[in-house]
Amino acid sequence: MNLNGFALFARGLISSSYWKNGFSVPRAIRAALAASAAFWLIAEIVWYCFPEFEASSGKPLVLALLALVAAGYAFWENRPKHSTSCRVSNRDVTIRIVVADIFSISGSMIVGTNTTFDTDISGLIDRKSIQGKFTETYFANAQQLDRELDHALAGVTYENAHPGKRGKKNVYPIGTTVRVDTPKRTAYFVAIAQMGMTGAAAGTFDDIRTALPALWDFIQNNGTIDSIVVPVLGSGFSRVPESRETIVREMIMSFIASCSVRRFAESLTIAISPNDFYKYSIDMEELSRFLAHVCKYTEFTSRHPGFAVNAPGSAVAE
Repeated sequence: MNLNGFALFARGLISSSYWKNGFSVPRAIRAALAASAAFWLIAEIVWYCFPEFEASSGKPLVLALLALVAAGYAFWENRPKHSTSCRVSNRDVTIRIVVADIFSISGSMIVGTNTTFDTDISGLIDRKSIQGKFTETYFANAQQLDRELDHALAGVTYENAHPGKRGKKNVYPIGTTVRVDTPKRTAYFVAIAQMGMTGAAAGTFDDIRTALPALWDFIQNNGTIDSIVVPVLGSGFSRVPESRETIVREMIMSFIASCSVRRFAESLTIAISPNDFYKYSIDMEELSRFLAHVCKYTEFTSRHPGFAVNAPGSAVAE
């Protein structure tokens, strides 16, 4: 465990959301009983084979060790969990949910943006947003990103133009996606929010539901088989009112539905920022159960009508 991992682990222990959602008394009891039984069985075997150990050490010491082992295993089974993963049934694709800074995870990155693809981080795009951080991490200035986006949008039809709008004027449909390649990372910019006349972005859950299929379709046709990393789209500066857990579930279902067409990614990693995870008391256990369920019971129809595949998946929370 590195320093950041240890800090996240420690933060989990003192978080009220961990004691509310992560810690389970029944699970702790089951773990303690299982550890006690295994430890006592080993002790009995040792004493049977080497009677002198029982006479020399005595059972009080063994009982103390048993209590320590039981408590330790019960704690381990209830430790704060910051990731979960599952393989999609009958598809060689893994979906992960992790609590981490998205920029610390390798893979092609999804960046939610506005329908005018504005890039100005000195007045329109918040530097703390994913797009703002991406701009400052991979470009010398916003103008470089702007040129890349303009090049990628060449030939893409926009819906309308707002001459009086602050920033860029051409408005593209929700779900419009373009690929931006940098020397260090590939990113897919997807329009998920409307940019208002005064420069404030706002999106809805319907916008997210509209954008996701278009995003996956674009990657199928314009991407490479790679690992995809995505934040909880719309949960920040797009002001989508639905909870982050609701958005994560929608992203998972949309991605799995797209996998029915073809395999277009090695894996999908949904990154939840540590601050959001604890601020909004996100339940990783519940998300793990949901992920396991949809991975296991999603049916993919083959080329032959009437034939469905329903093979088990497996989910592991860590």
